[in-house]
Amino acid sequence: MGLHEECRAMRKKIKHEFRDILCAYLMSNGTAGWRQIDIYDRFRHIPKEEIMLELEALWAEEKVQRFTVDPKTIVWRATDKMND
Repeated sequence: MGLHEECRAMRKKIKHEFRDILCAYLMSNGTAGWRQIDIYDRFRHIPKEEIMLELEALWAEEKVQRFTVDPKTIVWRATDKMND
Protein backbone atom coordinates (compact mmCIF):
# COMPACT_ATOMS: atom_id res chain seq x y z
CA MET A 1 0.00 0.00 0.00
CA GLY A 2 1.39 3.38 -1.01
CA LEU A 3 1.56 6.46 1.16
CA HIS A 4 -1.51 7.98 -0.55
CA GLU A 5 -3.62 4.91 0.21
CA GLU A 6 -2.37 4.84 3.81
CA CYS A 7 -3.35 8.49 4.29
CA ARG A 8 -6.79 7.84 2.80
CA ALA A 9 -7.30 4.83 5.09
CA MET A 10 -6.21 6.87 8.13
CA ARG A 11 -8.59 9.74 7.24
CA LYS A 12 -11.45 7.26 6.88
CA LYS A 13 -10.65 5.74 10.29
CA ILE A 14 -10.43 9.16 11.96
CA LYS A 15 -13.73 10.24 10.39
CA HIS A 16 -15.42 7.04 11.62
CA GLU A 17 -14.01 7.56 15.14
CA PHE A 18 -15.18 11.19 15.15
CA ARG A 19 -18.68 10.11 14.14
CA ASP A 20 -18.77 7.59 17.02
CA ILE A 21 -17.62 10.22 19.52
CA LEU A 22 -20.09 12.78 18.15
CA CYS A 23 -22.94 10.27 18.48
CA ALA A 24 -21.99 9.45 22.06
CA TYR A 25 -21.83 13.17 22.87
CA LEU A 26 -25.26 13.79 21.36
CA MET A 27 -26.77 10.88 23.29
CA SER A 28 -25.20 12.08 26.54
CA ASN A 29 -27.64 14.96 26.92
CA GLY A 30 -30.80 12.98 26.23
CA THR A 31 -33.90 14.75 25.00
CA ALA A 32 -32.53 18.19 25.90
CA GLY A 33 -29.93 17.89 23.14
CA TRP A 34 -26.95 20.18 22.64
CA ARG A 35 -26.81 23.66 21.20
CA GLN A 36 -24.85 23.75 17.96
CA ILE A 37 -22.45 26.28 19.49
CA ASP A 38 -21.73 23.81 22.34
CA ILE A 39 -21.02 21.07 19.79
CA TYR A 40 -18.60 23.39 17.99
CA ASP A 41 -16.93 24.23 21.30
CA ARG A 42 -16.64 20.58 22.37
CA PHE A 43 -15.03 19.63 19.05
CA ARG A 44 -13.10 22.86 18.45
CA HIS A 45 -10.19 20.88 16.98
CA ILE A 46 -12.47 19.70 14.13
CA PRO A 47 -13.37 22.21 11.39
CA LYS A 48 -16.97 23.42 11.67
CA GLU A 49 -17.63 22.28 8.10
CA GLU A 50 -16.75 18.69 9.01
CA ILE A 51 -18.94 18.82 12.11
CA MET A 52 -21.85 20.09 10.02
CA LEU A 53 -21.31 17.38 7.39
CA GLU A 54 -21.61 14.71 10.09
CA LEU A 55 -24.63 16.35 11.73
CA GLU A 56 -26.38 16.70 8.37
CA ALA A 57 -25.60 13.06 7.51
CA LEU A 58 -27.00 11.90 10.86
CA TRP A 59 -30.06 14.10 10.28
CA ALA A 60 -30.59 12.55 6.83
CA GLU A 61 -30.44 9.10 8.48
CA GLU A 62 -32.99 10.33 11.07
CA LYS A 63 -30.51 9.62 13.86
CA VAL A 64 -30.67 13.23 15.10
CA GLN A 65 -33.26 15.97 15.18
CA ARG A 66 -32.53 19.62 14.58
CA PHE A 67 -34.51 22.39 16.24
CA THR A 68 -34.21 26.09 15.50
CA VAL A 69 -35.02 27.79 18.80
CA ASP A 70 -34.35 31.31 17.55
CA PRO A 71 -32.24 32.81 14.74
CA LYS A 72 -29.04 32.29 16.77
CA THR A 73 -29.80 28.98 18.49
CA ILE A 74 -29.95 25.55 16.87
CA VAL A 75 -30.29 22.44 19.04
CA TRP A 76 -29.36 18.92 17.96
CA ARG A 77 -30.52 15.81 19.81
CA ALA A 78 -30.20 12.09 19.25
CA THR A 79 -33.21 9.99 18.28
CA ASP A 80 -33.96 6.35 19.10
CA LYS A 81 -32.47 5.41 15.70
CA MET A 82 -29.06 6.43 17.04
CA ASN A 83 -28.94 3.10 18.90
CA ASP A 84 -29.61 1.05 15.76
